[in-house]
Amino acid sequence: MSMKKVTFLLFFLMSGLSMTSHAADKWLIATQSEAFNTGQKISVEVIRPDNFTTWPDSINLDLSGSGASEVVELKRIGNSAVNGAINTYAGIPKVKFIGVVRAELVGYKSNRMLMLAESDDDIGRLEIAATTDVKDEVKPAETSAATVVLAQPGDEPPLSANEPLYFLVGSSSERNFDARFQLSFKYRPFDPDARVAQYLPPLSNLYFAYTQTSLWDLGGNSSPFEDTSYRPSVYYKWSGAGRGMIPDGWSAGLEHESNGRDGADSRSINTVL
Repeated sequence: MSMKKVTFLLFFLMSGLSMTSHAADKWLIATQSEAFNTGQKISVEVIRPDNFTTWPDSINLDLSGSGASEVVELKRIGNSAVNGAINTYAGIPKVKFIGVVRAELVGYKSNRMLMLAESDDDIGRLEIAATTDVKDEVKPAETSAATVVLAQPGDEPPLSANEPLYFLVGSSSERNFDARFQLSFKYRPFDPDARVAQYLPPLSNLYFAYTQTSLWDLGGNSSPFEDTSYRPSVYYKWSGAGRGMIPDGWSAGLEHESNGRDGADSRSINTVL
C-alpha cells in the first residue's frame, strides 16, 4: 500500500472517530481521494449535524496552502433522500496550489482536512463514482507559468531535521568501538504565521542550519573525540510550479565548515550552497 493511501486511510479513520463524538453540532467533511490538481473536480463527502434537516444546494470550501488561498463553491450532486445525513458536493478550484492544502467549510462549523495538490499536468480527474455531473461546471483553468511560492504554515515546524541524523558504532582488529554520529537541524526564525512574516512574507523562506559530524574513539583512554566538523549555514529556499527543465524547488545559501581548532591543526572551508 502506498504512503498516500496509508495517509488517507488514517485520515478517514480519524474522521470516522470524530463523526461519532461531534456529529451533533459540527459538519464533517472527507474526500475519497487525498490528491487533486488545479482545474480538476474536488468531490467532498459531507455529514450534516443533527440540528439541520435540509441540505443547501451549494456550500463553500476554503482552500489554503502554498502561499495561496481560494474559496471554491461546491454544488450538491448527491440525492438528499439517500442516507439522510450524508451527501456529496463537488467543485473545481482555479488557483494553482502545490503541496499540502488545508480545507474547511465557510459559514459552517466543520473539521479541517488536509489534501495534497499535485503539480503534474497529466493527473487524471479525481471524482467519486456519481451518475450526475456538477451543475454550471467551471471550465478548467489554463496552466500557468512557473511561479515563486512562499513557505506555507503547517508544512513543517520552525525547528526540524536538516541532513540525516545517525549514530554508528563499529570495531576492527586494531581498534575497539569506534563511533561516528551526526546531528543536523534547521531553524526558520520567521514562521509564516508570525507577525513579522505577515508584513514581509519573503522572510518566511529564510533558514539557519547547523550540522555536526564527529568521530569518537569509544575504546581509547578517556574515550576521546578524534575529529569533529562543525557546519553552520544560512540559506533561502522557495518552491515553484516546475515545468520541463525548471525544478520544483530552489535553494541558495552559504555554509562554513570548521574543525574548531587553530594553528596547524585548523581546517575550514566556506561553501556556496
